[in-house]
Amino acid sequence: MKRLKGFTLVELVITIAIVIILSIISVPIYRGYVDKAKWTEAYALFATILSAQKSYYSEYGNFLSIKDTTNEYTCFDPVLGIDARANKYFTCFAISHTGNSDNKKYQFWSYLKKPAELITNANYNLMAMYYNITTGTRFSYDVN
Repeated sequence: MKRLKGFTLVELVITIAIVIILSIISVPIYRGYVDKAKWTEAYALFATILSAQKSYYSEYGNFLSIKDTTNEYTCFDPVLGIDARANKYFTCFAISHTGNSDNKKYQFWSYLKKPAELITNANYNLMAMYYNITTGTRFSYDVN
């Protein structure tokens, strides 16, 4: 008798089931790594802004505000030396002061525009970081 070579239906079904199970497990893990990379880029830009502002403060005795009156965001600031154009997700930022004239000397807010895929259900389209040099206070959160 001539013997046929090939895979049986059971072998094919088991192989397809294994591939499906692996993809169900791996896709969410991969998405988690991608999201973590996006947030790492944001915090790296915040750290760059903070470092540049501290250098500016040590030289001039106050923080620089680069947010203009039309609330435009920038990708590059030559005074602080911050260039976000090479970033993939967070390419625009703004820096502003709050409070009275004395507080403006010691604190600042920096804002990053979120890419569309990171905007949550609450529609927070910005990330903000606050820094106060006298207390060392630093925190960040999502804003609308």
